[in-house]
Amino acid sequence: MELIELGKMIMLVLGATGFWKLLDLLLKYRTEKKLKSAEARNINASTEKHIIENWVLWSQKLEERLQLSESLNEKLQKKINCLERKMRDVVKKNKELVTEILELKKEGKNAIE
Repeated sequence: MELIELGKMIMLVLGATGFWKLLDLLLKYRTEKKLKSAEARNINASTEKHIIENWVLWSQKLEERLQLSESLNEKLQKKINCLERKMRDVVKKNKELVTEILELKKEGKNAIE
């Protein structure tokens, strides 16, 4: 009888140990699962933060380029206006010279006759 009781005791101890081992494994699995989930959320948050930072930097750079472009555009517009005035002056001077040449030709013909 003692052998059977000893066997029952051993089975009881092994069963209890196995139960606690199973419980320990389940708790470790659940903890690791939560940890992996938290790490994934952390990585996603970090990625989103970097994306937002990149968008902010990109928009700032774009704004700088836009301001530079507008400044350059104003300078070019002033240069174009200046060249247009000079061109009108040259056209006006050309017409005056053509008129003067025609007058000189008429005077030259009148002088020959």
